Order: sequence, then C-alpha cells, then structure tokens
Amino acid sequence: MAPEMARGRAPTGVLEFDAMLNGGFMKGDCVLVTGAAGTGKTNLALQFLYNGVTKYGEHAVYVTFEQMPDQIYRDAKTLGMNLEKLEEENRLKVVSTSPDVLVQNPDMITDFSAERAERIVIDSISYFELSRKNSVRDEIYTLIRYLKTKGATSMLLHEAQTESPHGFGPYEHGLSFLADTVVVLKYVEIESAIQRAVAILKMRGSDHEKTLRELKITPKGIEVGGSFDQWEGVLSGAPHKSFAIRMSKAFGGI
Repeated sequence: MAPEMARGRAPTGVLEFDAMLNGGFMKGDCVLVTGAAGTGKTNLALQFLYNGVTKYGEHAVYVTFEQMPDQIYRDAKTLGMNLEKLEEENRLKVVSTSPDVLVQNPDMITDFSAERAERIVIDSISYFELSRKNSVRDEIYTLIRYLKTKGATSMLLHEAQTESPHGFGPYEHGLSFLADTVVVLKYVEIESAIQRAVAILKMRGSDHEKTLRELKITPKGIEVGGSFDQWEGVLSGAPHKSFAIRMSKAFGGI
C-alpha cells in the first residue's frame, strides 16, 4: 500500500529532503528549483513526479523545452524509473514543446484524459529568458497563476547564473518572489573538493529547515546528507571553518 501523504502536503519521496520541508511541499504551491547545470535539478524533478505517481497515486506531467521525450525516458531509466510504462498506463505524460506554444495553449499540459494533472514540472523557465526577454516576468506570472487555478503542485526549474554572487538566477526577474517555495542547489568547494548542496530559501505557509545540507546524486537518485555545520560562508562561495571549530583547534581540541 502506498504511504499516506501528510494532509495538505506533496512529498517528493526523498525522505531526508521531505524532512527538510516539514513533510513535503504544500499542495497546490509553485516551487522554484534553481541551480547551475549538473547540480541535480532534473533528478529532483523526476523523483518528485515518479514518486508522486507510484507512491502517492497522483497524475503527473513533465514539460521540457530542451530535450526530446526519449532523452527524458533515458535519464529516468538510469535512476530506475520507467516513465514509458507510466505513460502507457495514462498516469504520466511527457510534453516536448516551446515557451511560445505553452503561453498560447497552457491547457496542453493540464488536460490529462479524464484525470487532472496534480504534479507538473516545467524544464526549464530559463528558456523564457532566452526567447521572450521583454515579457519574462509577466508570462511566468501568468503561467504560475494558471497552474494554481488548476490546483497542481508545480515545480519550475531554473538555470542559475554561476557568476552571480550566490548563484541565484531567479532574482534577475523577481521569480523568487512569485514562487511559494524556493529551493537552491549549489556547488560548494570544501577542502579542495567539489560537493553539491541544497538549501530551502523560503516556504510560504510552512516552517522548514534553515540549514544548508549536502546533496548527493546516486544511481538511485537524490540523497540528502548532513549539514555543513563546521563551515561558515558556504552559500556565499567562500567557505571557512567556523569560529567555534577554529578556537577548538587552537586550544588543542578537534
């Protein structure tokens, strides 16, 4: 039997991450996931959809502006997810389109046979920035409002600008204000080794974990590890040992 969802929550199925979210995303909310290429945005999105269908009995849609469906199927299979089977069962749909077409006909992603799409991923809204620079904010705001009227829990992926101070691309167009929840995925350098990190920047209507946690991409998907509690300045890109750790070492501690 599928595990029961907490009332009013849309869990991702990644247990440690859902714990950070105090049980999962708020149902019907818009979630912005921002990060540089390779930080795990697509993996998180696929798990959010796949687990939503297989564990929680919801219908899901993956909208891609960049890849063809075959590429999405292939990527999902490397994580043990058979999206083609779910499509055959009419429980999930992969839509390859363009921002222009989506803006003109948003019903293409929420019309799901006799069922309503309850989880929707848009990959990625960065393509609005590339093709529709004069109206990015208005069009994304309209899209978010549309998804909310349909009651779907939506996840918008965004390619962060790595040269920005914190890697937070969404601030360029105020997208973090429009979204209900903002999740930041980021590369961090710790003692000359590159690691991935995840943080929940904000979450309307719910408490959430405030710490920065290690994120790992495994053959089974996303895993969330411990916090960087011995380090300061990790999010800003200039990590250093915390004052308490430095003092402990200075006086013969760890």
